Amino acid sequence: MPCRSFEAHHHFWDLSLQVFIDLCSVLMFGLITAASVISIGQNLNNQTATLEMPHWLFMTPL
Repeated sequence: MPCRSFEAHHHFWDLSLQVFIDLCSVLMFGLITAASVISIGQNLNNQTATLEMPHWLFMTPL
């Protein structure tokens, strides 16, 4: 009987750890996405250094 209790307890921590990892992954993806959007938004009025074209035109394919 104690073995089953241990397995159930172990399964709970495995599931909790997986949920924690998934949430951290979503938060990190959101952080990187937000940083990218903010960076692109702040550079819309600049020109690229080498091509001397507007940054918004350079980033259009993105």
